[in-house]
Amino acid sequence: MESKLTRNQIHEKLMICTYQYLFYASMNDKQDLSIIINSSFKNNVSKNDPFVKEYMISLIKNYNDSVNNISKYLKETWTFDRLGYMERAILLLGYNEIKYLNTPKPVVVNICVKLAKEYCDDNQYKFINAILEKA
Repeated sequence: MESKLTRNQIHEKLMICTYQYLFYASMNDKQDLSIIINSSFKNNVSKNDPFVKEYMISLIKNYNDSVNNISKYLKETWTFDRLGYMERAILLLGYNEIKYLNTPKPVVVNICVKLAKEYCDDNQYKFINAILEKA
């Protein structure tokens, strides 16, 4: 019998789903959303949390607005596409939750900083923190 994932595990898997979405989009490959979700959650998304589907639908629906708004907080010489896929995935995860899913900002920033510490280069968590705090 499968156990329910913790919220932190769900966020980690959502970050991976976002990463996959960005990767496929960069190759102009419109991958089926259910394939992306199932590859990370091993076909157990409904057993874990309805939040997963809500997040992914919101990510896609609000993608352009999210990128445009995150880009406002980057230095003038930087664009969103210049960031690494992992940094983009974490920023989109955080921004989407704060702006569209109404998760409290301190909670989201904390989650995203933890993910950045684990998956990004050494000091990228500071960058993630600064951008999401401005959002």
